[in-house]
Amino acid sequence: MNTTMVNQSWDPVWENVFKVSKWRGYPSENLVRFMARNFYSKNRGEIKVLDVGCGSGANLWYLSREGFKAYGIDGSKTAIELAEKKLSFDNLKAELHVGDVLDLNVFPDGYFDVVIDLESLCTNKMEATRKILSEIYRVLNNSGLFYSEAFSEFHTVLHTDKGYIRKINKKDLCDLYDKFKIKNIDLSEYTIDNGIKKVSEYIVVAEK
Repeated sequence: MNTTMVNQSWDPVWENVFKVSKWRGYPSENLVRFMARNFYSKNRGEIKVLDVGCGSGANLWYLSREGFKAYGIDGSKTAIELAEKKLSFDNLKAELHVGDVLDLNVFPDGYFDVVIDLESLCTNKMEATRKILSEIYRVLNNSGLFYSEAFSEFHTVLHTDKGYIRKINKKDLCDLYDKFKIKNIDLSEYTIDNGIKKVSEYIVVAEK
């Protein structure tokens, strides 16, 4: 575990979230589909994937298990420790860093084939998100892919214990990700509590 904390955008509330709850124990099904469609037929051992705001490592566990070179960064020391334990339990490996995703200077320009964001950027205000996106753009190689899940304007679940959560409409999302060439934006939705609440996310695939 490497520590490169900048603490300019990361909300310390997440440290407590990871200490008291089991947050995201399994990889995103939509992420699995994305990786399968784009990379399963390629030499996985040569494909470097960065998970920004990687949390306790569910997606890193999946990426490493499937043979990709997995990298993760998160502001929570507890989350990174949990990720290390999760990977170690199954003899899997990933390069992990404690740090603020606003500054990815631990990674060189054009280093990654893929960067993934699983509802991490949407915990930041717009100004910080633009800076993070600039860093993501920098560390992606030419034609590298950016996969992002962001809560839509139709999302109705409250996250009162998890600090700031930003919802966004499709137009603003396109404006926000304007550094990239957007390939797909899809809407993923399901209801909970017998249809009372809706989980609604935009699934974005973009290219440098």
